[in-house]
Order: sequence, then structure tokens, then C-alpha cells
Amino acid sequence: YVASPPDEVVASWLQQLRAVREVAPTVREVLLTDERPHAQLPAFFEALVSEPSLHAVELLIKSRVDWLIEGEQDLAEAAEQALRTGSVLHPYLVGFENFDAWHLKLFNKGYDAEQNAHAIELLRRLKTRYPDSFEYRRHRAHGIVLFTPWTEPEALLENARWMRKVGFAELRSAAVETRLRLYPRLPLYAKAQADGLLAESFGDAREDRASEQGYDASTPWRFADSRTAAIESACRDLRHLGLDDADLLELCTEFVLRWPGLARRPTAASGPILQALRAWGRPPRALLSSLGPRISGWDPELETVGEGARECALKEDVPREHAARLVEAYTAMGLCARVVSAHRLEQETGDHLRGDQRVKVAVARAPEQLEALVSVQRELEETGDVAPLEQAGRLLGYPACCVRALSTREHPGDNLANEREPFRRAPEARLAPELNRLGWASLVRHHLCSPDCEASLERAQAVLLGLERLDAAGARALRERLARPVLFLDYLRRAELDGRWVGESFRVDALEWLEPDAELVPARRVRSLRLDARGVVFELDDGASRRVDARAPLLVEPGRPLAQQARAALAQEVGATLTQEPRAVLRRGRRIGAFELTRLRTRGDERELRLQRDAERVELRIRPHDPARPQTIRRGRWALDVRDPLALSDDAKRAITWILRSLPR
Repeated sequence: YVASPPDEVVASWLQQLRAVREVAPTVREVLLTDERPHAQLPAFFEALVSEPSLHAVELLIKSRVDWLIEGEQDLAEAAEQALRTGSVLHPYLVGFENFDAWHLKLFNKGYDAEQNAHAIELLRRLKTRYPDSFEYRRHRAHGIVLFTPWTEPEALLENARWMRKVGFAELRSAAVETRLRLYPRLPLYAKAQADGLLAESFGDAREDRASEQGYDASTPWRFADSRTAAIESACRDLRHLGLDDADLLELCTEFVLRWPGLARRPTAASGPILQALRAWGRPPRALLSSLGPRISGWDPELETVGEGARECALKEDVPREHAARLVEAYTAMGLCARVVSAHRLEQETGDHLRGDQRVKVAVARAPEQLEALVSVQRELEETGDVAPLEQAGRLLGYPACCVRALSTREHPGDNLANEREPFRRAPEARLAPELNRLGWASLVRHHLCSPDCEASLERAQAVLLGLERLDAAGARALRERLARPVLFLDYLRRAELDGRWVGESFRVDALEWLEPDAELVPARRVRSLRLDARGVVFELDDGASRRVDARAPLLVEPGRPLAQQARAALAQEVGATLTQEPRAVLRRGRRIGAFELTRLRTRGDERELRLQRDAERVELRIRPHDPARPQTIRRGRWALDVRDPLALSDDAKRAITWILRSLPR
């Protein structure tokens, strides 16, 4: 085509805008499809002044990076003129295309990543100067192509680094879903054809999105490097986590680089990455913002198996629908894996109950180790005996002293009690920060024999040193979190604290609830707190106090032994207890007649139980008999309260009778 004189170009734009306004008088956004229109923009907006019917237009334009830089003065003058008519100049699509030098050369762009960054700063500068007449962020549609047939993982890391540096998320949404469109008329089509990278179809996992974005259907192609296929698949599957594109891209790329076997099963790559995030026990966005992508994607259980530091690992909370692909992925990574059993999870206590929503997946370095772990885990779950614990602990790499301590407990599956027991065994011991498993994140996966267990500390320090080599800044942030005091009531009610003991109260300088929905009291209003065996009392900024019930609350200060006030709250209850009860009665998930024991909560010297069969629930309380209090049933020194006893079915009555007969006399 032949470029028209500038005045003819402006006249043509005005004529078209008049036609648009005749059809849609209130329309505001108008797309200008001309290539390189920068020089004519000041004259166009100046011409609008004399035509009130054309005022308040938002002109969307496209640009290349080099054109944008060359036309900065024209854009500034256009934004100045646009102010006079309430109009807006909107460069909605600037073709940055990539931040990797090899790809920019492949695309024949003629500029580099530094110029990309300069163009972004130019846009921000103009927006600051003309906040009412210049816009570039609203549609987040600026051009980038991260995935091509020739893309290698190292190029994706370079892109992630630059995208984070320039804040590219402000300019583009869903950048990790961008890929090159190939058409027969393009030179890159010929290159892909010559390199043998054209394909019959995009495959089941990745459809052609060109048509839905307003383009002609494109030609299918495949990656030259199958690792990149795994990275793209993982990024696409994990978009629902709401992570920044740069973080997601680096997270998936670093993981695949450590586990290149995923190239054999690209569509399964997201499974182990998601499990790595879950292993830290924090929401993914909070995790990555604190620790960074490298550490967040480092699975403390899986990586130590791969490095040979332990024989096996157990992934205990896998959604059933993800299990098959996860086993497939672990196998591709060179490990052995199998589903052990199914369960459902009680979030508050961490207990595994009967159900099939979640599964345990055993992972091992060798088939014989996997067989041993599966066998011992099933024996533990079916019999409830403690005898197999020692073998399971050895396979999972847990210190023998911690396994022995757990095996001596009457109810080794009571996770909440297991969190408190180390502090009861050794109240004078200083909790090593590396062994703090109650707060924001944890380096250890086993229950401790004592807060300063040397064998556990040695393992945790080795993990932390490895994380420092991976990302020093992220490891430093993790150390800081592990060193913070923690108030622990149960797994859904935890807070990190800053402060100190003053008399019987802990003076609070700062408090952060660790679970999003567990703000028991407003964090900013807490000035101090007091503990007792039945809960915690929060003193607020207005002088009011608020009690939260919790059996034997914990307040730990890493690096110090438990304060005397915290020890008193953790002390065993005085008076009648049920410590002699058969484990078959007071173990969650066990069958009692036709029912399952789905809830067991201790409040002082009382036990609250829930029996459940499908939709039928039976709520009851066992307590020492008190002549001043009525009860539903009495047996010796015990009283039993039942909610709505007249509605009990015959099966429920039989289950309650069995519980009563099992109580110690």
C-alpha cells in the first residue's frame, strides 16, 4: 500500500468517527487499526475540538515497542489535546512479544528486552503526566508470545525474571496461555515445517484458541523440547490458583528442570507441583509472595526422597480425582508410587475419617520400598496397632526417638494431642526454630519426641541449608517465620505473635491469624492474652475481654522453653479422666455398631462425641457424675448426656449402650 498524506489520514479518521457516532451516539471506545499512527494523533485530537458531537472518544491504538519509543513526543501532544474534549488516547496493544533475546531475534523485532522495559516506563510516565487522557492498563491485552515450537525452559526463566522486574502483570493477563500461531504464509511456518515440528492436531490437552480470540484457525505444532510441553501444561492447569504469571512460570519451570522425567508425561506435570505447594500448608499466593517460586515448589517430602535422604514419603491429603495422574507423574519422574487408602479429612483436628474424598499416595525410590510402605500403612489403618509404627518411621525417614515416643501413646493417631505432647514431656526444653511445626510453615513432617530433638534438628537444618542454596532470600524469609511465637488452639485456630510475657499475660505487639476464616477476635484490637487449661482470654484495646474455649492451648516461643504461664495451661486436667477407655471407643473413624465415631473433642474432664450413619447423627457428652446436674444416663461415676434422646433409633441406643459398658468403673 501507499502511505497517504497526514492531513488525508486525519480526515479519513474523522469521517469514520462521524459515521460511528451516527449509528451509536454514546459509544466511547473506538479501535483504530492503522499501523504506526503516532505522528497523526495530535492533529486528530485537535480537530475534535471544533466538533462537539465527536467529543469524549477513547481511541484504542496498536503499536510496536520501537514505534512507541520514537513517538513519545507525539503521544504526549496527543494526550494534551485529548484533555480539551474529554477524550482518551489508549495504546491498548503494544507488541512486546518476549523478553528473551533469542526469541526477539526469532521474531525479527529489532529491539531487546531493555527497550521493552523502557517502553513500559514510557507508558507509565505518560499515564502519570496525563491521568485523565492517557490509558494503557485497562484491557491488559499487550502482546507477548511465551511459547513457540522452539522455546526452551531457560528462555521461560528469563521471561519470568523480566516480567517480575517490569511488573508485566499490569499490562497483560493470562500471559502463560500465549503461544505462537502458525499460518502457511508466515516464514516461521516454513521453519517449523523444516524442523519437523508441525503436528496433525493440538492434542486433547490443548485446543487452538486462535478462533476464539478473533483470528483464523492456526496450524498445530509441537515442542522441540518436551520439557517445555510439561511446563506449558502445568502453567495452564494451575492458572486457577490465581498466581502472578511470572511466579507461576518460574514455579513450573524450576520444578520441571529438577524433574525432567515429566517430559514423558507432560499432561500430568501439574499434579506433583500442586502437591509441593500443598506440602507447605499455606495458600499458594501467600506462599509465593513470602518464599518465592523456587522454595514454594520444593516439596520437602518428595525432594528428600529424590536426593536419597529418605526411602519413602507419604502424600496424605490428595483429592481422589487427582490420584491417578499424580501416580502417573511420580512414575514418570523415576519414582515408584501407589494409592494406599482413602479417607476424608477433618480440618480442625487433622484426623483421617472413613470416606473416599481423599487418598494417601505412597512414594518410594524402589519397588521393594514401596511395597513395604504400602503394607505397613495398611496394617496400621486396619488394626490400629502401634507395632508397625517403627517400620513405617524408618521407611519415612523419621528419627527413631520420635517414633518410639509416638508408639508409647495410647492414641497415636490423635494429632492435636501429638502436637502438645512434646512440650509436656520436656517443658524445660527450648523449641528449636527449625522444629516449629505449629506456625506458618514447617520443615518437619513427623511428631517430635521433644521440642529440641537433636535428630530432628539435624534433618531440618539439612533441609534449610538446601533451601538456602536454592534461594537465599526465600530461605531467610522462612527462617524468620519459623522464629515467630505461635498461639496454637487447633489446626484451624492458629496465630503468629510478636510480644512478651508481663506477669500472667502475654503483651501483644502484633498478631496475625494464620487461617483466613479463623479470626476469633480482631487481630489489630488484641493488646494481651491469658491462657488457662480451658482456653484463652483476649484483652482488647477498649478494655473488653473475650474468651475462646480450647483445651490446653499452646503458646510457644521458638528459641525459648515454655513460659511458666504456658506450662500451667498445658498441664493435665485434674479430677476424673477417661484415660483408661478402650482405644476402639475413643478413636475417630472407628465403627461402633452401625455408626462411625466422626467427632471426639475433649473439654477439661468431659468428652464430646458424634456418632454418624449417613444422615443420622447422635451427639453425646461423657462427664464425671455431678449430683447437682441432670443427665440422660448414669453409669457408676460417669454421666452421659444425649441430645434429643427420645429420637434415638434402636441402632443408636445399642451403640450408646456399648460405649457405656466400655467405660472404666
